[in-house]
Amino acid sequence: MTTQATIETVPAATKKAHEKWLNRFALGFLHQAESLYHIKKDETFKAEGFTTFSEFCDARLPISRPYAYNLVTAHETLAKLPSQVARLITNESQVRPLAGMTVSNQAGVIKKAAVKSSGKITAKLIAEIAAAPPYNWKPKAQFKKDKKKDATSESDVLLGKVVIALEFLGDLGLTGKEAFDEFGRAENIGSFAGAWQMLVDWKDAGAASQ
Repeated sequence: MTTQATIETVPAATKKAHEKWLNRFALGFLHQAESLYHIKKDETFKAEGFTTFSEFCDARLPISRPYAYNLVTAHETLAKLPSQVARLITNESQVRPLAGMTVSNQAGVIKKAAVKSSGKITAKLIAEIAAAPPYNWKPKAQFKKDKKKDATSESDVLLGKVVIALEFLGDLGLTGKEAFDEFGRAENIGSFAGAWQMLVDWKDAGAASQ
């Protein structure tokens, strides 16, 4: 990490942007992907004294570094799609089979999967449609392999619950960044679940005092 003196040289606009992306990180998959993309691209992690995006991931995120990079890659794909199509995707694994396809074919696969599944799209279904005519697509390896146990679905559920808890943080006098500090340093899904329980306790305490 950089020195405090170096942190103080980071422009106020960068610090403000970093705060915004941290606040949005807990709002679900699409926001996670967008937030990490901008934190990496704009190097807003320097606002906290980190010299690389990898350092930021290891020290600050409740998800593994490979998964963080996969979210960045997912956003790069989804950002090129029409918003109404991108919103049909609910997790990073659904984007993997689309890697390397043209934007029009990616959109076509997603829309076909939405119709075929009545809106309940899965990564497996997307892969099957992409591999079948007229696409006949074999995905390229653009995503990183995570050696840790894949806890993506559990993480998404927990992050959704945290959104509920965040509604109570204002009454407790915590800013978005301070709230993120409380549970965002977890290194695995287990400790993140414990952090979620802490927020639940805060919520119950706040409700009891009203």
